[in-house]
Amino acid sequence: MKIRHFLVASLLIGMGLTCMTYSANSFERETIMTFGKTFFQIGMMVICPVVLLICLYLMFYYKNK
Repeated sequence: MKIRHFLVASLLIGMGLTCMTYSANSFERETIMTFGKTFFQIGMMVICPVVLLICLYLMFYYKNK
């Protein structure tokens, strides 16, 4: 897959997470600050494992080289 495909997939995933988070917060009649806090927490749950996997990949890649 080309980098363009990964960018489009990431954009669609981000848009989906944003819509689901906003919908859930609107259903409970929460403020926009609650939306930001919830979206940040979801983002960290997604980004942390990705960064860890990238670090592990690079570590094994350069170790075997």
